[in-house]
Amino acid sequence: MTVAFLFPGDAGDALTVRPDIVARSPWIQTMIEIAAGAAGVNLPRLVLRQERSLARAELFQPTLIAVGLGTCCELLAHGVRPAVVAGHALGELAAWTAAGVLRAEAAIHLAAVRGHLMAREARRTPGGLATLGAPAQVRHALRVGRQAGVIGIAAHNAPHEWLLSGSAPALHAVSERFPTRRLTAAGAWQGPVMDPALDEWRAALEGLRLTPAHTTLVRNATGRPALKSDWTVENLAEHLVRPVRWARTLHTLLELGVTDIVTIGPGRALRDLVRQNIGDRPRLHSTEEPGDLERVAEVLMRRPQASVGRGAAMRSRLPPGLGDSTTPTPLRSGASMGPGGGGR
Repeated sequence: MTVAFLFPGDAGDALTVRPDIVARSPWIQTMIEIAAGAAGVNLPRLVLRQERSLARAELFQPTLIAVGLGTCCELLAHGVRPAVVAGHALGELAAWTAAGVLRAEAAIHLAAVRGHLMAREARRTPGGLATLGAPAQVRHALRVGRQAGVIGIAAHNAPHEWLLSGSAPALHAVSERFPTRRLTAAGAWQGPVMDPALDEWRAALEGLRLTPAHTTLVRNATGRPALKSDWTVENLAEHLVRPVRWARTLHTLLELGVTDIVTIGPGRALRDLVRQNIGDRPRLHSTEEPGDLERVAEVLMRRPQASVGRGAAMRSRLPPGLGDSTTPTPLRSGASMGPGGGGR
């Protein structure tokens, strides 16, 4: 048995961060405190109250990465270790961290910067995301959209799901000619509308310390396992605007012998895409509901395999940034989740 962790991204319908999940996990609470510092906002309070402002990219992106990394830490602490990791869109930041290349603090900080830059570009050029199901129509749709505005491919999610990212006029022109479905994303993520943010994004990445990977990562830009030469700051920079090859990524998991896929954090859309692309061949495990973490750990730890470890020593073997300098700190009486606790 070989386990893969999949991290959700922001290039799709809105996701929610559930306060009951956060309240049960000291690791997730700790990561959200780090995200609160990076965003300069009381994120624990926003999560508790399910405030609408949490949907803003500059807040949602660091929160989503924090929840993903905290969930990852919980599984690692239970002895469940992935052999392969991958992330959709923004989720690749979490996947690089789970692979041991980025530190958790750095990934969360970068998610806050990324969200700020993307939100700014979305205000400058309003737009969004829309799915198109017929592969033969994609090129024609792009030509139509480019006559009206800015548009590109954000992702190839499944055999019959292409995700288009574009300005409002471009998406409107496409919808007039083709059967599209508009998503609830607040901006034209993962596409050419974000191009003006590239220089500042590169500047934010300057001096970033990368460490050698200890876990296989399937890059969503190529859909193939990362080579040693792929672990570069420039690849992280270009990831802001490069299309996600998610269908190829999921088929690569099969080629690598993955038998069990764990969706990390809010992952209903990811699970749907797994089924559309590769059916029920890998067993799917959710970490979205209360009690899921314990159930997943119990199920996977019953199955002997090379990529699952056991014993109390697991916590000391967490990836860099997920266990060495970052320690779970259970918060007194859920103080950080209350109206007056935590955040900034």
